[in-house]
Formats: sequence, structure tokens, C-alpha cells
Amino acid sequence: MPTSESPQRMIIRAIDGDPLTAIEGDPSSESITLQFNPNALQRAISVRYQNRQILGLSHSPHEYLGTDNAAISFSVFYNVETRAQLAESDRAMRFLESLAYGPEAPGGILTAAPTRVLLLWPKTMSIVARLMSVTFQHERWNVFGNTTQWSAACSFEEARITRLTSKDVKILGAQRVPASISGSNSG
Repeated sequence: MPTSESPQRMIIRAIDGDPLTAIEGDPSSESITLQFNPNALQRAISVRYQNRQILGLSHSPHEYLGTDNAAISFSVFYNVETRAQLAESDRAMRFLESLAYGPEAPGGILTAAPTRVLLLWPKTMSIVARLMSVTFQHERWNVFGNTTQWSAACSFEEARITRLTSKDVKILGAQRVPASISGSNSG
């Protein structure tokens, strides 16, 4: 595939404070552009019901309790061949791990949680989420002991602050953040 036709790469952007400010390109928002797009992306949605027990009825009607946050999982892969790629790889690994920890000086209990992120993969998904788990696998090292090939199995959970309806999903799908404000594919 010619370079001009190469697919846009996935971006993971930290959201500190107002999501729309960070999404619109707030320079204080830290982000990484993955070296390679994931080979596979899994999004799982679970719906919860309570079975009503009605005396003498031949079945148990379902009472809708709610829909769980979408669970999103994929693997990140880095392969280092140059000094610049080594720095980028190290930064990406540290960034992913940092998403598991809260800020240095939280303003209170509500701001002590790890930051939310925008998972932006143009034409595939733009969802605000939180990291639930990350498992790093170091696979190759250079003579100085630096990791030159690694992968990370990442699990995220959608972190919405507004109600999502079936109509929203029919219109937006996994593009929860409108394209007009999700920014370009620049990291």
C-alpha cells in the first residue's frame, strides 16, 4: 500500500478535566499515536435484566436494569529499529502504565482517580474510556538491555458522563465523539 494510502493510526489521548477541551486539541493533553494499529479490537456490551417471579405465570418476564459500560480490549505492539523509535517506544510504555495511577496532586476524592482517555481510531472508534488493566510482555532486548520489542494487552471500559440511547448508537456506532471535535490523527 502506498504511503499516501496508509491507514490512520490509533491515538490514545489523556483527558484531564473537560473532555471537549482535550478532544479539541488542548496542548496540555498528553497522547500517543500507536506505532502499529491493533490486529484485532474487541468491544463487548453486556445488558443486565432481573427475572420477575410472578405466581402462576409460565415464564419470568425480564425487567431491564441497565447496560454495562462497553468493555474494549486490544493489544499494542512496538518494534524498535532506530534510536528515535526506542524513545517513542519507552514513552508509549510509560504512558500506558501511567493510566493506571491517579494524578500527583488531586484536588479531592473525585479527582484522585486515574485519568480518562480518548481512544481514537479514525473510521473505527472514538470512545472516552478508562484503563482497567494492562499486561506488558517484553519480547526482545538490545545489547544495552533496552526493550526493543514488546506488546501490551490493554483493557478499557467506556467512561461516559451522559446517557447513551439506542438512537445514539444507531447514529454514531462506536464513534461516540463527533468527528468534528475528535481532532485529526496527529499525535
